[in-house]
Amino acid sequence: MVDVLGATALLAGYGASGAMQPLVAAALLVGFLMVMAEVVMATYCLGSFHMSFWRLGPTELRILLMIGNVALLWQPTPLGVPLFDLGGAIGAAGLLVTFCATAMRHTRQLYREETTK
Repeated sequence: MVDVLGATALLAGYGASGAMQPLVAAALLVGFLMVMAEVVMATYCLGSFHMSFWRLGPTELRILLMIGNVALLWQPTPLGVPLFDLGGAIGAAGLLVTFCATAMRHTRQLYREETTK
């Protein structure tokens, strides 16, 4: 619950601050919640808990966020696009891909376990 509340507060703050469009912040939050739900269901159903995907975990993402905050001071609009809008869109797309990949993998695993019984 703390992770969900923390992510909601963080992304609501970014959306309200003007550093990120509210729609981008909402997309990033939805992606995060989808991956979080997949992790919780896999932990319950399969007994496997994974915090990191694609070699990125919470620590690496926090480091990227810190770098982004510092970069926002010097170059708020690289390539003519607000930095956090660009990063948020990439992050939301990455979370969607992660959700789809893990959901398919876990569904196949559950199907194999069910048919071998």
